[in-house]
Amino acid sequence: MVRKMGNCHRRHRSQGHMTRLMRASRHQNHALVETILNKEKYIVNRSNYVGNAAIHYCFWQNTFFPRGSRERCLRLLIDAGANVNTVTLSGRTPLMYAVNYSYITCAKFLIDAKADVNTKDCFGQTALHYCVNTSPRHRRNDCVKLLLNASAICDAQTNEGRTPLMLAMQQGDPETCQMLIDAGCDLNRVDLDGCSALHYYFHQTQSFDSFKLLVSRGADINVIDHMDESLFEKALNCLDDKIIQYLIYENCVIRDEDLEGFLKPGFQFKPDKTKEKTIGLLLLACGHSFQDKDVFLDVFDIKDRVFSLKLICRNSIRQLMRSGIGRKVTQVDLPIPLYSYLLMKDLISPDIYKPANVKCCGFD
Repeated sequence: MVRKMGNCHRRHRSQGHMTRLMRASRHQNHALVETILNKEKYIVNRSNYVGNAAIHYCFWQNTFFPRGSRERCLRLLIDAGANVNTVTLSGRTPLMYAVNYSYITCAKFLIDAKADVNTKDCFGQTALHYCVNTSPRHRRNDCVKLLLNASAICDAQTNEGRTPLMLAMQQGDPETCQMLIDAGCDLNRVDLDGCSALHYYFHQTQSFDSFKLLVSRGADINVIDHMDESLFEKALNCLDDKIIQYLIYENCVIRDEDLEGFLKPGFQFKPDKTKEKTIGLLLLACGHSFQDKDVFLDVFDIKDRVFSLKLICRNSIRQLMRSGIGRKVTQVDLPIPLYSYLLMKDLISPDIYKPANVKCCGFD
């Protein structure tokens, strides 16, 4: 009996505790996979010391494998009874590997075989998180659509509280954001740091269209994170004049503490003084009541002016209407010139307030 177990061990294990089936799957040798399964089908779900089974090794990266070999290996393993929900020691499922690299055909095979699309790994990430955060962009949305149609939870949060929408904003992909919004995700959910999806605009790849899309669909532009930092303050700190102008256009709440660092000597929009003055005029015209207006005028090199009655009325109306003024004024039958004036279109360039440019990419 001992001798037989030893032979079995030598037959199915090698260095790194890999079975012959695992090696054949890793090299996507579908002919060898089929041969092994015909003789030793019972080893199909055996895993190694890190929890990888043969089905995980189907997604080993190698550009020299023949086209379609990965899919053929996966189909052979599934037909032989491979557990499509088996997890590694880090909690990763075969589906996570498939969508991580946008292998959509493999992902379809796994979902058809009853793979759980909402399983979480040890970091709290689901397959949808992997798809949005790491998959190749040109194939990402096909996988996102597949997962959403398979009832993936669009608001699933990682251990740090991050949702797929937050990661889509971080990746700067407005099409993915659109799909997640259409799936009904919560635009204002926050992570453990109190950051909403809008905060993730500042994390990595910045997409102005993604930012405008979320705001136009009802995202809160006045959310404050746990560091007591608003979106407006973040935009000032990053010298992001587009976001600054857009937040003013949308009539965000501007706190005195948001401007404290901005009004310090040396904190300026360099080297473009025109941008700096534009922001200064917008802040002056938006109706914000400054604690120290003289300091503000000095920093922006703006001469104090006597406001016209028209400008004073605009400031008062904007203060009363607060955030989301663009949506609110459309409910009132106003002449176009007055409508445009209330939205400060006389001071803000059209590329700031025009609708987000997002391709139609809804899911079924």
